[in-house]
Amino acid sequence: MVKKRLKFRYLALGLHVCAFTPALAQDRRPDPIVGSDIIVTATKRGESQQSVGISISALSGDQLSALGVKNSTDLTLYTPGLQLQSAGGESNAMALTLRGVGQSDFNDHQEGPVAIYIDEVYSSALTGTSFLAFDLDRVEVLRGPQGTLFGRNATGGLVQFVTRKPTDHFDGYVDVGYGRFNEFTAEGAVGGPIAKGLQARLSLATEQRDRYFKNTLPNGVGGNGKNSFAGRFQLAWQPSDTVSIRTVVRGAESKGSGARGRHITSYIDPATGLANAVPDNVDYYGTGPGNDIAGYKNSNGNYWTGEFDQTNPMTIKLWGVSNHIDIDLGAFKLFSITDYTNFKHIYREDTDFGPVRGLRYGVNSTIGQFSQELRLQYDSDAVKALLGAYFLNVDGDFQTQFIVYKAYGTPLGLGPDDSASLIPWTTKTRSYSVFGQADVPLTDTLKLTAGARWTQDTKKQHLDSYLVTRPDLPDELTSADIAGSTSLLSETYRNRRSDKFISWKLGLDWKPSPKLLVFASATRGQKGGGYNPPFFASDALLPRFSFKPEQLTSYESGIKVSGSGILRRFNASAYIYDYKDFQAFQFFNASALIFNTDARVAGSEVELILAPAPGLTAQLGGAFIFKATAKDITLPNGAVKDRRLPLTPDAQLTGLLRYDIPVGEAQISPQLDGRYVTSQYYDVFNNPVDTQKGYGLLNARLFYTAPDKRLSLSLFVENLTNKKYGAYILDVGLTMAQAWLGQPRTYGAKLSYKFGE
Repeated sequence: MVKKRLKFRYLALGLHVCAFTPALAQDRRPDPIVGSDIIVTATKRGESQQSVGISISALSGDQLSALGVKNSTDLTLYTPGLQLQSAGGESNAMALTLRGVGQSDFNDHQEGPVAIYIDEVYSSALTGTSFLAFDLDRVEVLRGPQGTLFGRNATGGLVQFVTRKPTDHFDGYVDVGYGRFNEFTAEGAVGGPIAKGLQARLSLATEQRDRYFKNTLPNGVGGNGKNSFAGRFQLAWQPSDTVSIRTVVRGAESKGSGARGRHITSYIDPATGLANAVPDNVDYYGTGPGNDIAGYKNSNGNYWTGEFDQTNPMTIKLWGVSNHIDIDLGAFKLFSITDYTNFKHIYREDTDFGPVRGLRYGVNSTIGQFSQELRLQYDSDAVKALLGAYFLNVDGDFQTQFIVYKAYGTPLGLGPDDSASLIPWTTKTRSYSVFGQADVPLTDTLKLTAGARWTQDTKKQHLDSYLVTRPDLPDELTSADIAGSTSLLSETYRNRRSDKFISWKLGLDWKPSPKLLVFASATRGQKGGGYNPPFFASDALLPRFSFKPEQLTSYESGIKVSGSGILRRFNASAYIYDYKDFQAFQFFNASALIFNTDARVAGSEVELILAPAPGLTAQLGGAFIFKATAKDITLPNGAVKDRRLPLTPDAQLTGLLRYDIPVGEAQISPQLDGRYVTSQYYDVFNNPVDTQKGYGLLNARLFYTAPDKRLSLSLFVENLTNKKYGAYILDVGLTMAQAWLGQPRTYGAKLSYKFGE
């Protein structure tokens, strides 16, 4: 009961603060670069973020530049409750978690419950979540189920990237940066009119960096370098006063040596069934103090150093074409969004993170995605409504390989030879939905929102599974290698499932003044079911190939207070999530699968922006999770217990302090920003070895803006204290765990120039 009462204290505090808003607003001051109001499209129409009855964090393009956001992963520093995880390190396929709702499965065919949208186009592939953030108008983070309007797998919320559009005047910019580890970044854009009723915009970006994770073996290849390129071309055409057409062609590529990590020797405690780290002075396996079963431990004093005998190439490619048509029909507006996107992902990993030829994992993926959305929108002074239909087709071809060489396989009882699993499969997804939502005023200050979406998801899977053994397996498996080996398992599976479900929303917004909004809602979100391709081929996994759709019912209330004096913004929200058939993920002894269980989450967020003196801005954010329980989890020792959901720290705090100092007509702006996260688990078992202790990150920046406001120079130091922490930890289950590390201290400079009108 105490925790239930705590959930709503932030709302009471917000109401208390709003009573002082008139006094705080008397001293009107210019809008700071950080904290100014932003027009968002969270309801599929442009509105102030402070007028929308949804918990939203939004950053404009100028704010993204001021905060030093270079890619999508940087958003976690400034968005309370948002986290990113990657079993494969930075630049690999990443999964978003928002308010504890996420998907830990790293298979490319899985879709996360926190959706990614780019200009209203849904990205189905996890490989589409890690990309350069360039030439953006804004980023919107919407918390809670957004299934009514956005639909596709937005159970926990969504992140929407909105690019800058072509304009009817010439403009552009160029940014060039250089930093530690020879990091070179460059981006730029140019656009404007090219004929009457015709505009264009070209945007380009690149990020290059040497490998900072060192390999101490002779001629060994390190990791965590970057070699990324991206581009976007937009053509906007207005054939009449009522019709607007915009075509977008985009592409991106990231390749090179993938991430490395630290090897942790682990063991299963028979009393609890949980994985623990073996102390350095304990000879648990009889192979030496602290060693795993193959006789290795990482004893390097440098945190970002290891010994890797195998290469780790990684390539991600993306290209796509979309067409946006807007037709003004007077009181009605018709919108059409057509898109095709293609993803390719190649990844190889020295899984044992050591010098022993022990474990190797590989992925090849190709995903083709086509989507079509039609939306009819009606706006009047009294009612705002829309109706729509959506179609999504995703075709994926995948192949995974996992090799257990004899150094690990023999002591683990797999026989005297190398063993390997090769699993090629295809997945076809078809999704149809129709949706509608209306905002109806009940009084001058009270508004009712009601909406629903019906969805049908169909998935087909064709999977071949091979398990073979032979004395010397190569690093890359082919069909010839399978044919020339001793077969332990060879199976073919065909699966089909069809799910139908309804998402809905009921909400009330009370706006007694332009500076105050109080909202409450009950919302249901759904995410379709799917299939588990085995990580290591085994008949034992067949009964759990399929998992059911998950259903999240959210109860939320919140408050938004705006001001123009000292108080610029105070937003608070509290929520309770009831999960039915939550899609939990487990990884144990080289077996990865999603299974269904019930869960419950309760928490709150607070965002506060102050301008206590001219030019001084303070921004504070907090995400608090009071409860995050997955029900009836079967532990490796057979015990059934409730467990804490992964990536649900008790608190996640963000902060920023910036001072804009006039120097003549120019401006100098020192800035400190940072983030603190309390301890959290990275797996649903709550293994001690997969636990990250609380840590904080601090960044320092200094900006100079020239008198003409076109030229600017920034200096930065990120991870100022060189904090060592695990960005993601995974117990592989074969006497070792992987720790994918956060970046060490980096520093550098960036020069920016804006041109045109």
